Amino acid sequence: MIKARTPSRLSSVPKAASPGGSAWKRHGVGVLASALLALCAALTLAAPVLAKAPPKLPSDRDLIDQYAAVEGAHLGEVLPGGPEKFIKLVESPKYSLTVHVYGKTYEAAANTECKYNSVENEATGCEITLYRAAHGDHNHNLRGTIAHEVFHVFEVRMSHGRAEFFNHGGWLIEGAATWVASALVEGDDGANFNWALYLHSPPTPLFSRVEEAVGFFGHMESSGINPWGRFKAMFEADSNTASYAAANVTKTFLDNEASVFFREKAWGDDWNATGKNVPSAKEVGLKVPAVSVTAKLHPKLLVKPYADGVYTLSLAAMPASMPVAEVVLLKGNMRLRSTDGDHVDALDEPQVLLCSDPKGCSCPGHNSDFQQFKTGDLAITGGVSGGEVEITARKPCEVLLPARSCEGLLPDFDVPVPAGIKAIVGQAPSAEVTHGNSSVSICLFLAKGIEMTNGEGESVFDGVIAASVEVQRYPSVASATEGFMRIPAFPKSLISHPDVGEEADLFTLSTPSAAGIEYAASAAVRVHNIVAQFTIFGTPGNTEASPAGALALLGAVTAKL
Repeated sequence: MIKARTPSRLSSVPKAASPGGSAWKRHGVGVLASALLALCAALTLAAPVLAKAPPKLPSDRDLIDQYAAVEGAHLGEVLPGGPEKFIKLVESPKYSLTVHVYGKTYEAAANTECKYNSVENEATGCEITLYRAAHGDHNHNLRGTIAHEVFHVFEVRMSHGRAEFFNHGGWLIEGAATWVASALVEGDDGANFNWALYLHSPPTPLFSRVEEAVGFFGHMESSGINPWGRFKAMFEADSNTASYAAANVTKTFLDNEASVFFREKAWGDDWNATGKNVPSAKEVGLKVPAVSVTAKLHPKLLVKPYADGVYTLSLAAMPASMPVAEVVLLKGNMRLRSTDGDHVDALDEPQVLLCSDPKGCSCPGHNSDFQQFKTGDLAITGGVSGGEVEITARKPCEVLLPARSCEGLLPDFDVPVPAGIKAIVGQAPSAEVTHGNSSVSICLFLAKGIEMTNGEGESVFDGVIAASVEVQRYPSVASATEGFMRIPAFPKSLISHPDVGEEADLFTLSTPSAAGIEYAASAAVRVHNIVAQFTIFGTPGNTEASPAGALALLGAVTAKL
């Protein structure tokens, strides 16, 4: 069974006027009134000669056939035997149907059920049931309901069998049918209602939507992607993610997907949802959350995959000592535009530097790219990966160091690991990951020492092993300072803070053994926006991981940053 129309369809159908409210009384009519009534009757009898009869409205059967022809032409699909044979119409005396789908309960104004062949890989006919709620007072709503239901028939035909059809999510089954009704019927209250639901809930992931996914298909159309041309591939796909991929959304689609929720008409279609049955911003009533940047508050805005984030960004609380807000795009698509008369209009820039000081944020002796900004609209499209934007307050003239690799950071630690360790961990692994202006470089199991043979003829290693070396680049000094404080700490009583770099921690540990003392050390240092860490272990008798040896190594690392 296919759910037909959600409560939006029912709530939009006006109730019929109660009969008899203005009827004439049967008694007490005088002679003059009787004469007037006779005159009215005579005029009524002559009316057919003076005026044409009102045009006959199409029947429900006519509408089914009409929309089947229109939708089939758009899709390039033909129903076997034609719609008259393939689609049966049932007029139910019941007002509506209670259905339980997509984890919710709905009162449906119509319902579509289809039959399949014996192996259930092809639909052989469908039955559309219309309930009294589908008719109401507005012909637009009846047309919208029928257009919606007829498209369910084509959805079944485009899917590869019964199981695959019912494997599709409500966003595709109901959202696509609602968009079809909206595209074909101007004034469809159900489509208008679901457009409002979509535009009122940007953070809702697409796959969690049902009929309100009309907005996704509407945005496809406004972005230059014809949904009619993508429907077949979407319904042939076997999962939500595959159907989304089959929609073949473009960069233009992703760039505008979140920003249209702002409904800024003066800025054009990039910032405003448009199309048939789209309600006004006042009707939608979206309240955009505010994000304020301060010296201590560094917002990290996260948007779920297949969802959108909209924010009003304010720099009013930023102090004069740190007037620059660095906006870094880490994942997804981002648009930022000022609303206070300034001229910021950024699209997918990995880094945007905003100046909150009305006097400017110039930096003597350095080229600066600071844009004046007080408040504005920030839109983030999650897309497949989700969205992530980090905003940090910083000084205008702070020096930012470039990213640094972990390889070669520890002097004389060779990448090839000793034979004994290599047999366990393989070749020394390393990784480089970059997010916008942030990056991390990690090396594991570096070694410094020699291979030798003991008295029993076994190969042994004498030296020091770097279990891990990590270098992180932050987009600002403030964020690096915060990141340094988040480093997992050992007991405070065992940590020293040597005067190395701008801040540093050093932890050492010694363990006696028959062959000599074994030392281990873990250290971290920050230089401007770079944080480096390492953990080393020495073989018995080796002192490079001792307090003095580890401190010397920390100084050498700092000099290379």
